[in-house]
Amino acid sequence: MQGLSAVTGVVPSMRSGVHDADAVAFLTPKRVAWVILDGRPWTPAERTHALSAIAAHLGQA
Repeated sequence: MQGLSAVTGVVPSMRSGVHDADAVAFLTPKRVAWVILDGRPWTPAERTHALSAIAAHLGQA
């Protein structure tokens, strides 16, 4: 996303434990941003929008 390196996976949901939560670590030369998309299951469009916004912010920093 946005030219950043990323590592993706899943972790158990902290909210309900019924589903897994998507987890993404964005890697930049100066930092790592760990993002967990938890709560109810996210739609593909919601996931793409959220991760794109985070990647764009990290790419500007």
